[in-house]
Amino acid sequence: MNNNGLLATESPSSALTASDGPNCGNGLPAYSFTPQTTTLKGALYYIDQTPDANGNVDLTEQTTVHSGVNVSAYSGSTLLGNGNLFTNGIYQIPNIPVNPDSDYPVVVKFEDTNQVFQDDQILAVVPATAGAETSTGKTQLVTLDGQVCANTDTACISNQSASQGTYTVTLTDSTNNAPVAGVDVELKEGSSFVGNTAQTATTDASGVATFNNVDYGSYTAYVADPNYEIASHTAPLQGATTATTMALAPTDSEYDISLSMNTNTPDADLDFKLYAQNPAGEECEASPLNKYCAYAQHFVDATPNSPGSEIINIKDLAVAK
Repeated sequence: MNNNGLLATESPSSALTASDGPNCGNGLPAYSFTPQTTTLKGALYYIDQTPDANGNVDLTEQTTVHSGVNVSAYSGSTLLGNGNLFTNGIYQIPNIPVNPDSDYPVVVKFEDTNQVFQDDQILAVVPATAGAETSTGKTQLVTLDGQVCANTDTACISNQSASQGTYTVTLTDSTNNAPVAGVDVELKEGSSFVGNTAQTATTDASGVATFNNVDYGSYTAYVADPNYEIASHTAPLQGATTATTMALAPTDSEYDISLSMNTNTPDADLDFKLYAQNPAGEECEASPLNKYCAYAQHFVDATPNSPGSEIINIKDLAVAK
């Protein structure tokens, strides 16, 4: 990719004339068109739970993923393409077809030939308006016991054994932040809701669904209750416990859209902001510091030592003149 945004094989476009193509006999040039494609681009990382001499664990995201991790994209059972994984954890899967008539889902698979990391998959969307690159976001690779072996350390790899922990999911109502009791939560294997269901649990009076004796791995909490919009949230289990929160939007909500963002880190100060602009160019921001923005409400703020969902509710979205 050149620094002017063109691919290495491209040059700036110029006006077309009849001499630019073969003559069809009627004075018009004939052209053959190549179907539009995009490159899926994302990032892989891991967190090594191996404690140091003092028993501390470095929770820094590591991106030096070894080259034995294969990346590929599928539409159903059809292989769309294989990817390239770089030393900084970035991967690219080129030449993915774009359907100009509609968006469509693809499954991106990560398979480790060295068996350091567990195989995983995510669900991505190729937009009808996709450009040269389509982001698939960041994905955390996980191991059987939370510790990461060198890909050349066959003894370490063969000695890995599955550890287990507890996984909890707290459900809240996006319109009033109240706990949602009596709702079934499915714990899906992998980093998307298309995985197999490992366990199912029902939320208690505090809105908490508890899953015990869960093998370390990547999981997605999935809720499909008739009283709420379908929701899912991905978080791995790589320690004794994982606790995550989901905000559910009631199907009869007065709001048109409820946006939520989750944090599972107790000391995180998450600021979720919505920016809007009307045709006249006036702008408005809904954020923890500006709670209201012409029919948009920043409803819940996740603060340090109070992790959970940060919520923005929208009704008749507009920016006042």
